[in-house]
Amino acid sequence: MKYVLHVILLLFLLIGCGSNKIKKEVKDGVLIIENPEHGLWQKESIPPISFELEKTYGKENEPEEEVLASIGSVFTDNNRNVFIFDWRENRLVAFDFDGNFLWSKGRRGQGPGEFNHVRGVVFDGQKYIYVSNISGTRIDCFDLNGDYQNSYLLSNLKIDQVSLEGFIKPNILVATQSKTGEMGVHIILLELDESIKIKTQIDIVEDSGVKIPSGISVELDVEVSDDKIAVANIH
Repeated sequence: MKYVLHVILLLFLLIGCGSNKIKKEVKDGVLIIENPEHGLWQKESIPPISFELEKTYGKENEPEEEVLASIGSVFTDNNRNVFIFDWRENRLVAFDFDGNFLWSKGRRGQGPGEFNHVRGVVFDGQKYIYVSNISGTRIDCFDLNGDYQNSYLLSNLKIDQVSLEGFIKPNILVATQSKTGEMGVHIILLELDESIKIKTQIDIVEDSGVKIPSGISVELDVEVSDDKIAVANIH
């Protein structure tokens, strides 16, 4: 089966020509969007949108299992339940849409159902949660009740320090690695079945003119929506 991958590169201009127009171009099959130097709404006296608090998830003091120490990944399932990974406490926590506590699973460790240096938690859009665990060397699968299902060892693919970004198909997982010594990101499409294999790999490197020391990486934000991957760059 052939998968069509759309990569959108968003350039946030720190130094620009002063234009307030959004520029779009397609280069090597990649849609590149250059945002203006100043926000389109920056001069508006009244912002065209505003935000109001609708719901709160978690408690400030007790019960202890509902207190969130360090909020990491946040996502919802198809029933609008809210899932949160608590980085400091190394656990997955679930609430229903109205904020009622459902369950808390996990602790620090390296065994099944345990977490250590998690590098991303994503929902496959159907019924499973995937976690990049043990500093991005293992991907663990959980059901929507937080119960451990199975693991994929990334050492078999000779990759590590992998972060998870999302799914572009029910079984095509988008993972990323930082690139050292340059401004960019390495995107890896992983096909999940009874085993795991690399489907495609893409390098996005920006010639920013800024010299980055060897061994140092510049993190670029990656977002996945439907079958599109957006990479936010700084130029």
